[in-house]
Amino acid sequence: MKTVRSTLIEGWPLLGGLTLSLLLMTFFLLATTGFDADGSRMVIRATARTSAVLFGLAFIASALALFFRHVATAWLLRNRRYLGLSFGVSHTIHYFAVLGFMILDPGAFVAESGELGPEKIIPVLMLVLLMGTAFDRTAAMLGPVHGKRLYLVGIYFFWIIFTVTFGVRAADSVLHAGFTAFMLVIMMIRLTAIAVRRFRPLT
Repeated sequence: MKTVRSTLIEGWPLLGGLTLSLLLMTFFLLATTGFDADGSRMVIRATARTSAVLFGLAFIASALALFFRHVATAWLLRNRRYLGLSFGVSHTIHYFAVLGFMILDPGAFVAESGELGPEKIIPVLMLVLLMGTAFDRTAAMLGPVHGKRLYLVGIYFFWIIFTVTFGVRAADSVLHAGFTAFMLVIMMIRLTAIAVRRFRPLT
């Protein structure tokens, strides 16, 4: 166990490594596709998927650790905060790519996404608030009760966003269908874990 654990990146180095990987991916996509609207589209699609995976891992970490006692699930649980912050990085890049698309080709943006309205600003604000719960100082300012409530509202909000976004395209794309199934499965596992804890509290 100790040998395996020592070889895994954890904590802030994990966040740093994932952030660097996301930035390199973004630069590669823009360099190969173009620093234009098409490049922004590619980054939007790619970061939507990386965000979904990172979010899903953080979302299900506690439940997996409950059901499966393994070095991998223990690592996942210990690094849930940093995976969540990495989701925040990925989705921040995603929102910047959306902004770039809107600026570079406003006509195509409106045709594909509609006019810019409050419904497009709310996820950005929710991401900022959710990321605030991951830092000790801001979490202390919110207090344990309000911080937990905000965290729960935030993660279920983004679960709905991901599920709906992928779900509406599931019939047309195997990839979108796969991500939709992924979102449904992690919710089922999480809800099952919540039910189990109520009848068999962890010690």
